[in-house]
Amino acid sequence: MEEMTLEEAIIHAREVAKTKRAEATYNFEKLENYYNWCSKCANEHEQLALWLEELKHYKEMKSQNLLIELPCSIGTDVYKIPSKANYDLNILNGRKEFNRIYHQKVYNIVFTTLNRWYVLCDKDSIDAPSDVCVDTEYGKTWFTSREEAEKKLEEMGNDKT
Repeated sequence: MEEMTLEEAIIHAREVAKTKRAEATYNFEKLENYYNWCSKCANEHEQLALWLEELKHYKEMKSQNLLIELPCSIGTDVYKIPSKANYDLNILNGRKEFNRIYHQKVYNIVFTTLNRWYVLCDKDSIDAPSDVCVDTEYGKTWFTSREEAEKKLEEMGNDKT
């Protein structure tokens, strides 16, 4: 059995709504509860069709690079750690204290060409790394949860390569 497409699901939901709406128009007193259920079912399927159309719209926008999913918004707390190269340089230069988590807050999001973006953050100290968080470094040197940053920093400390 083939999987239903989004367009087919929209058509199906509208057909069910139309059928149930038609059933709800019959007028037999003893079946009033059934007609009420048919009316409710029709309304629910019309709502489902609207949601599916909205989903279809977002999928079309995403496929045309008109929609980008971001891991954060303005005001989000982010947690930065040094890159592996900077981590190692800090150790070589006797500056292990810089191998820590820097807490920052997003104050701007900038979109660039080719579906790329970066966030600008405040700095929590003069020693903080760059206040720019590039999209490709998300999950590597900057995170939206302190726990993720701690885990990655610990991995760097355990990495002997």
